[in-house]
Amino acid sequence: MRKRRPYLDTTKRMMKVAVTGSTGFIGRHAELSMYPVEVIVIARQLTADMAQLPQVKVVQLDLQDVSSDTFSLMKGPDVLIH
Repeated sequence: MRKRRPYLDTTKRMMKVAVTGSTGFIGRHAELSMYPVEVIVIARQLTADMAQLPQVKVVQLDLQDVSSDTFSLMKGPDVLIH
């Protein structure tokens, strides 16, 4: 059975989706490539394989060290998957 995509209005700018824990179980299994979204990966430590992720922005950020500009460091996502 084919998965249905939810309706997204593509006439507007792409929705930004930030994913924390991208190297963990949820991050590896979030199938965001099937949606017209801009994916922002939040990681405490960068790894060599992150540089090879297609169409993904990688931001090095430790969420335990929260500052007043955390939202802007995450590139202002519309949605956060944590």
